[in-house]
Amino acid sequence: LALFSENSIHLLYGSSRDDWKLIPFKYEAGAIARSVQQIGQTFLLDTRGITSLQASDMFGNFEFSTVSDRIKSWLESRKGGLADSCISRPNNQYRLFFTNGEALYCTVEVKNNTAYISAMMPMLFPFQFRWVWSCEDSNGAELIYFGDSSGVVYQMDVGKSFDGAALKWWTTFHPVHFKMPNTFKKWRRCTFEVK
Repeated sequence: LALFSENSIHLLYGSSRDDWKLIPFKYEAGAIARSVQQIGQTFLLDTRGITSLQASDMFGNFEFSTVSDRIKSWLESRKGGLADSCISRPNNQYRLFFTNGEALYCTVEVKNNTAYISAMMPMLFPFQFRWVWSCEDSNGAELIYFGDSSGVVYQMDVGKSFDGAALKWWTTFHPVHFKMPNTFKKWRRCTFEVK
């Protein structure tokens, strides 16, 4: 059993109260409330960013590593506003939701029996999140619900609108200079392949 606080992590070993041992694991790291989720391994948000806590073969213990270094500044400005987190089982995603309506979707992949975050995508919703809940129904279908600041409950990942309002979307492409960043170029035709 892992016990998380904002500044430390402790592990409880044993099978009953006769042999329980509370072992300190990390004093310099912890978990922000409502950020801990299990999908392949344990992911959480702490003061250093998104981190993973995975079982280690060494001494029956655990390894701890930060996985969000590339978006550190984006996360740092939002950590104080974390509303909740959840997992999306069919999409293999760890999702963080913030009170300002922003979210971060992290795609989890498994390679060599180790789960890792392969991609992260910020999202913007027209709601102020207060709580999020994910589960499976009796048929195994994914259900994700969330509540906003006005007290309305929504179901996520269904339909093609935000409660009847059109979805706003855009994309920004990464610049590709074709090995000559100082040369202006004209392209006569462009084809997009989108998955």
